[in-house]
Amino acid sequence: MKKTIKYLLISIATGFVILVIYANVRLIPLSESVKSIRLATFDLKGLDDKSKAEALQKKIGSAPGVTACTFNAKGNIAAIAFHPDETNQVQLMNLIAVSGACVATPKMFLDGPKCPVDGVFGFWHKLLNTLRFV
Repeated sequence: MKKTIKYLLISIATGFVILVIYANVRLIPLSESVKSIRLATFDLKGLDDKSKAEALQKKIGSAPGVTACTFNAKGNIAAIAFHPDETNQVQLMNLIAVSGACVATPKMFLDGPKCPVDGVFGFWHKLLNTLRFV
């Protein structure tokens, strides 16, 4: 019984050492080395001309945490890509209201099918990144 437990512990320790070595030797994909972004879309009320939309796009596009944005005066819609650790959807709505004299409300989309692989690979890559020394 003691011999079996000893072999089991040695196997677990060996597996852990191999996992740590793999985590530090593997090439990191580009998708893991960039910060994640979120996309927020808004319905706009009061955005009535193209020049106002362009000015608002420049102002919001230069805000901290915003990676890209577009404002469509004809469709009264805005789409903003942002880093969630630097800003959030409420701050963006307030910034639009202060900057452009228009009211932004979040545009909701129905939840569609989601990729079933994301959770598994997300956990695996998070584990490997945790075991990295560098």
